[in-house]
Amino acid sequence: MVQIVLSQIPNFRKLSCVSKIASAMSFTYSLIGIALSLAKILQGNGPFESTLAGFPDEDKIWNILSAIGDIAFAYSFSTNLINIQDTVKWSAQEKKVMKNAISIAITTTSKLYLLFALTGYAAFGNAVPGNLLAGFSSFKPFWIVDIANICLTINLFGGY
Repeated sequence: MVQIVLSQIPNFRKLSCVSKIASAMSFTYSLIGIALSLAKILQGNGPFESTLAGFPDEDKIWNILSAIGDIAFAYSFSTNLINIQDTVKWSAQEKKVMKNAISIAITTTSKLYLLFALTGYAAFGNAVPGNLLAGFSSFKPFWIVDIANICLTINLFGGY
């Protein structure tokens, strides 16, 4: 439905503001998630159950492979990026600037999401939910988690 509405916009290429808003929302919900995880860690609700070291059981191996698959899915844009770069005719200077911008963007995003994942694991241990923000459903004040979920929704619409 969203794609049908957006396809009706006459100058679709002038929608760079959508990308900027989606990026801002990504940083916002990630930073909120990191802050909530740190708050939970500092509350010190006791040690969490973790099997990071030692011999993992079959479920742990499956979860590790599933996490690797999630990471690969998150970076599936790279094939589209290569196709876009191949079809656009750029000068040598434009290619250099674009390569630097992409490198900075991917590095920054990777570091932020890795910090998000690690603080979530430190806060919840093996009981970390698939959607980290869902783990804070009982966190007060509730509106902080609601803002993070709204930012996540806006980010997903912007990416679509």
